[in-house]
Amino acid sequence: MKPLRIIMLSYERGFLDPASESSGRLAALASDDVRVTAVLLANAHQNAERGDSQTCVYGFRGNAIVRVWKATVAVMRAVRRARKTGETPIITAQDPFAAGFVAFLVSRLLDVPYEVQEHADYYSGAWERELPFFHEVMAGWGKFFLRRADGVRVVSERVRDHLVRRCHVAADRISVIPVAQNLTGLLSREPKPWSKAPTIVAPCRFVKQKGLDVLVRALASLREQGVDFRARLVGAGPLRRAVERLIHDLKLSDIVTIEPWSSQEDLWRGADLFVLSSRYEGWGRTIVEAMAARVPIVTTDVGCVGSFFRPQIDGRVVQPNDIAGLVAAIREQLSESERREWMVKNAYERSKEFPDAGELVRRQHAAWTVLGSPFPVPGRRVWMWTAGVIGFAVLVRGLSVALFWKTLGANREWGFFTLVQNWFLGYGYSFVQDVGCVSAYRSPGFLFFLTGVYGLFGFANFFAQAVVQNALAVLLTYMVYRLGWALTKDRRVGLVAAVLTAIHPYTFYHYTQYYHTVLSGLFLVTLLFSLLRLEETKRMRWAVGTGVWIAALAYVQGTILPATVLLSAWLLWRWRKDVKRAVLAIAIMGIVSAALIAPWTYRNWQAFHRFVPLTTDLGHALAKANSENMYGLTVLGFPQEVQTSERVFNPDNPQEVRYVMLPEVEAALRERGWLKPSRLFTEWHPHEPGDSRTSCKDTGAMSEPEFNDYWTKVGMDWLKQNYWSEGWKLQALKVAGFWSPMLQPGLKYGAQWSFADAGWKIMAARWSLAGYVFALEVLTLAGLVLAKRRKMFGVIVPILIVFAVYSALHSIIAGYTKYRIPLDNLLAILAAMALVVIWDRLRRKKKI
Repeated sequence: MKPLRIIMLSYERGFLDPASESSGRLAALASDDVRVTAVLLANAHQNAERGDSQTCVYGFRGNAIVRVWKATVAVMRAVRRARKTGETPIITAQDPFAAGFVAFLVSRLLDVPYEVQEHADYYSGAWERELPFFHEVMAGWGKFFLRRADGVRVVSERVRDHLVRRCHVAADRISVIPVAQNLTGLLSREPKPWSKAPTIVAPCRFVKQKGLDVLVRALASLREQGVDFRARLVGAGPLRRAVERLIHDLKLSDIVTIEPWSSQEDLWRGADLFVLSSRYEGWGRTIVEAMAARVPIVTTDVGCVGSFFRPQIDGRVVQPNDIAGLVAAIREQLSESERREWMVKNAYERSKEFPDAGELVRRQHAAWTVLGSPFPVPGRRVWMWTAGVIGFAVLVRGLSVALFWKTLGANREWGFFTLVQNWFLGYGYSFVQDVGCVSAYRSPGFLFFLTGVYGLFGFANFFAQAVVQNALAVLLTYMVYRLGWALTKDRRVGLVAAVLTAIHPYTFYHYTQYYHTVLSGLFLVTLLFSLLRLEETKRMRWAVGTGVWIAALAYVQGTILPATVLLSAWLLWRWRKDVKRAVLAIAIMGIVSAALIAPWTYRNWQAFHRFVPLTTDLGHALAKANSENMYGLTVLGFPQEVQTSERVFNPDNPQEVRYVMLPEVEAALRERGWLKPSRLFTEWHPHEPGDSRTSCKDTGAMSEPEFNDYWTKVGMDWLKQNYWSEGWKLQALKVAGFWSPMLQPGLKYGAQWSFADAGWKIMAARWSLAGYVFALEVLTLAGLVLAKRRKMFGVIVPILIVFAVYSALHSIIAGYTKYRIPLDNLLAILAAMALVVIWDRLRRKKKI
């Protein structure tokens, strides 16, 4: 086997001093088969290099960013140099943060295994609570690198358990190798006779982790109880002055002293009792030293406690931050001599079992040998495929911006634009430039989006809007990849689905237009991904996230709300063996989504004195989509708007209108004998809220909710009267059209392509879209069959629920292309399943 080249990312500046103890430990790791290169991330104050072919060290000066950059370059050079000289490079990072980042980056760039060493038990929970926001962010950062490491070295079983339980690191990747300690001198030390006034020794760094505030308060309590003792706090650190002040304030200065670091021999000479008050530890070197020195021990439940150190056998153990418990344990050790001596003897004998430095080095070499074994590691270079797909999506979206951004403003949807324009003028989301008549006649989610974009980049900055919308389209592509991977556990499915999403002919144009399709697509995919992660992990944070995405999608397109009931039922079914937890998760989802929707609902209540959860435009849409001539119009390919695009105002009441069908449309219906009398053309109706007015007085006496009620009644009346004769056929026709490959943005009227003046472009756009959707739907059917055969059907049920609910609702409301596009992203995942299977059968290759 080739010799190993261990490239260690460290913070130990002592490595630069050949005479230091740190350099001795580093040299002990090297052998004929293992060579070591140490690259320092700590500030070396000058660029430095020392060593030979067996052991070499590199240090750098500069700020943190400069040092990380230089360290990354140095590690990459070391990897290349090792390969040229016939060595097998392995990177080991001394923490999962900055060092972990450099190790991960080089590992992915150069296809080299990396190990993360976790010495401090960062994931006990206590470290994150020290600096709640910063450490929580750092912990999340570290988890990313830990999960992707080829190996993880920890110093105690406690740390291993925390990584498995809290970070979900695979247990078989973790090696438990304690900290190397030289106990020879301590084991030969004669025990010290017990003092009349015992001396308590606490050697540690003066940092929050060590719990010195707890210890000093415990010492104050002991003094109040009349216990005679002395205490030595040995060490240094940033909290020294704070500890000195606390000692002074508690009037302990005469019995508690602070001393600088000293040698091992001086530290334990004169010690009657060792106390460790840490809130967390990776190992706890001083615990093992006290065991070997035959010094009685009181320690918190950290580090090696519970594995090497046996609670209540080798010494007294209390919980971190428990002042009363610490006081009681110290009193017991000071007063119960027989029990104390029994524990000291047990601890001393146990310390003899601690492996020597040579054994620990052999264990570390064995772990590195496994990492350096010549077998393929799945996933280390897959990031290149992912980056390639995302890069392709960026190119596609960039081309879309370049080609179509100028048409975005020209074809802007008047209602959304006007509402946002008046918001910037100080009138709120209103169609009127007047105070006191805000509107809920458009989906608020897109209004919020436009307000944010224009607020950042300037009002009506259509180029910025196009760039942001297309950036979200790239993010959507990535989320399709993540959802496909999560559903099938096959990364290739996600990658293929992402490519299919990126090449969608309609979105190439439409995501650079004035509509919210990209938002609804992104929120829907992210919602399903969050729900799937909730079902898989049973972690309530995913329930919170799912609730957030339900609300976000509802703000853009309320179609999702009926689906949430069925999605909740699916979760209850999947967790049928843990119904209480399922109910809790569903409750969290509901409460979070309701809480996020509530502010807009309250705003509408203030404006209309009616319960309007989201919008007031559904009634009019319902009536237009379910009217006397709608079946014939749908068969002929006319959009529903041809019935209401022309209006006649009532001369006696300008707030009322009567609709006029376009002449060519009327002629087409009449020619086939399909033209029918309609209330739309024979009666006066309230004027739409979305039309331009000059003042609030011009909006009329009918409020938006009343307008919605009026048209809801018109639409429902027609459905009730005609459902069994024509209504059900109209619904079936709409569903068929909704899923038809020939569904287009505008067949004869309506939202046509912006390049409608170029016939060949229209033909290319229509037929490319039809061919794409046809292939997508055929492959989707194949994907459903495969899911059934592979017993994955239960996992894809949420997608089928969304398909069913959207189809049902768009059998009542018009189902245009822009409403089905979010579902095409889900079709892409099912189609990708089929394509991957076809590929495997043709090439007979295993998964990536």
